[in-house]
Amino acid sequence: MVLGAAVASGVAAPLAWRAAVVGPVERRLGTMLGRPVTLGSLRPTWRGLVASDVRIFGAPPFRDGVLARAARVHIRLGGADGFWSPSSVVVDRLDVDYVRAGGSDNLRGVVDGKESGGGDGHAPGGPVPGGRSSVLPWMPHIHVRDGRARGFIQPAVGPRVAFRVGSFTVDAVARGTGTDARTTRLAATGNVRAAVLEVAGRLTAEIPALAVERSPDGAVALRANDAILRLPGAAPIGGAMRVEGNYSQQSGLNLVARGSTARPGAPDAGTVALELDANSEGARLTLDAVDLALAPLGPLARRAGVGLAEAVATVRGRAELAVATGAAARYEMDLDVRGIDLASSAIDRRPWTGIAVKARLPGVLSLAAAPTIHVQDGTLEAFGIGASVSGSLSVGAPARGRLTLATRTVDGAVDIDCRLLLARQPPPVRDMLGGMVLGGKLAASLAMSFDAADWDTLTLSVDIARVCTVSADANVLARVGLGGRRTVDYAIRQAGGAARPFPLGPSNPAFTRLADMPPHLPAAFVTAEDAHFFSHGGFDLEMIRRALIFDLRVGAFAKGASTITQQLAKNLFLDHDRTVARKLTEAVLAWRLEALLPKNRILELYLNAIELGPGLYGVKEAARAYFGKDVAQLTPLESAHLASVAPNPRGLARRFREGRIDEGWLHRLYDLLAMMKRSGRLSATELAAATQGSLVLRKI
Repeated sequence: MVLGAAVASGVAAPLAWRAAVVGPVERRLGTMLGRPVTLGSLRPTWRGLVASDVRIFGAPPFRDGVLARAARVHIRLGGADGFWSPSSVVVDRLDVDYVRAGGSDNLRGVVDGKESGGGDGHAPGGPVPGGRSSVLPWMPHIHVRDGRARGFIQPAVGPRVAFRVGSFTVDAVARGTGTDARTTRLAATGNVRAAVLEVAGRLTAEIPALAVERSPDGAVALRANDAILRLPGAAPIGGAMRVEGNYSQQSGLNLVARGSTARPGAPDAGTVALELDANSEGARLTLDAVDLALAPLGPLARRAGVGLAEAVATVRGRAELAVATGAAARYEMDLDVRGIDLASSAIDRRPWTGIAVKARLPGVLSLAAAPTIHVQDGTLEAFGIGASVSGSLSVGAPARGRLTLATRTVDGAVDIDCRLLLARQPPPVRDMLGGMVLGGKLAASLAMSFDAADWDTLTLSVDIARVCTVSADANVLARVGLGGRRTVDYAIRQAGGAARPFPLGPSNPAFTRLADMPPHLPAAFVTAEDAHFFSHGGFDLEMIRRALIFDLRVGAFAKGASTITQQLAKNLFLDHDRTVARKLTEAVLAWRLEALLPKNRILELYLNAIELGPGLYGVKEAARAYFGKDVAQLTPLESAHLASVAPNPRGLARRFREGRIDEGWLHRLYDLLAMMKRSGRLSATELAAATQGSLVLRKI
């Protein structure tokens, strides 16, 4: 019996302790914090209590999650309300998990709605009567000796922001403001170390040390040194950044960051100043960066073939968000970047160095469900071209937008001087167009719209109001004898670098005059390669639009849009590399070919210079190799075959090496013949005869 009584007493005593002491303490702490609280254990000490495994739960809708957890809390008694009221609290190893999604967080609940502060009275620790949002208002002294924090903020619109704090300390003192000890205000100081802020994998800020001070009137001040910014894949930015901030309920938030970065190879340093002001009426962000070295971004830019080792930027920007205007922020951005290098095989074989770009981009950033940038009356300057910029771009997925670029005008005059245009191009382009002298002014505009969900809706329009005048053509045009001579000096580049002379004129036995070709032969090439050849001025905008749609779908420069004139310019003067430099030069030379030669002459040269198989150049060599006959004897079906080989002469020649034709290829040729008939380039009788005829190839 004695043993049973002892056991019963041993069981009843803890239960009584929890009911009489632990439960009231949990409820008292919950009332003070406005959050449910549970204690793993509680033991008395001299003039105090020590709680272990203290958990503070989140506000709805996060009430099942732990907001903060402390390994040990020492509550010293003897406060303003008598012996059993707390006078100080010392917290050891406090871990805080802050979560905010949309308009709700686990500290205050629904912070952007009607409900705010306090819990719902239900939690693992029992009911919390009269939940309060103030922080321990009856407790004179709070000290957190070893804290850590982490969490994230996921706004309704915009990227997710995550943070973590390696360690922090807090020393807070409640100071009375009147005779009632409950009307206290909290003054606090804190020190944070190893803080990291990350914006959705786009930007990371590292702060080695941060000091925070809260005055009794609620104003908060913070100071930090040696802050570092990082972009994914880039070297650290900063290292000498100083951050200072102030917050009060009356004036809102003011945050200022200042720093400097040394320019590569220069004794002076660039400066950066960033300031954020926010209050109940809105927010304003200003950026002023002068001679900022961009070398730290080099590893990131290098993936796109952009070199920033010597690049320096001056950026001045301003953004304002007013609560009254809703989810839209007005912004202005002035950008001046010098010393950019482009070293990409997609641009040119040789690097483009020392490029300068200027831009002024004012507009509105809409923060609705699909964030959209609206550019209004912007300007862009690069390579001697100044253009106005306007349009919009949705930064969500799928991307949508519209863009208009137009040559900028100043006081009604076109702002592109053709005399300076070539001089401001990269050296590789200038070299290929050496000898050309331009004059006059250039006036043009380009407009496009797109929707990544349906690339077929892409629109593209170009308007050229004025073109440059030419007082001297490029040297390559003179060398090939386009100044009136009947024969064009041309050499074919063969494997190993050897050149095979292939004059385009009567001196070459492989040359055939256009007048000596059957009409269906040039008709087949025009229909297959450049349906609007006789009506355009060297460029076909619809071909460019269709090629652009295809390339955007596959995500690569897989399909070109060269007209017959552009292909002739490439064959006569340029290599076959798919680069921006070649396309730019090709466009200029095609423009000049259209001005110097009649259409029939361009077509004649093209048909005699085009590659139609390995080592086969011109329609005469191809007719002999594929059919064993002269050009004049070709049938419409044979002409369709040669025209269909042109896009991929070497690859398709291997397909027909043994002289065999498959059904799929024949249907392809029939489709081309039908197109020739619809365009009026082939009669119904010729079409019927061609589809009834046969195609016999020789082994090549």
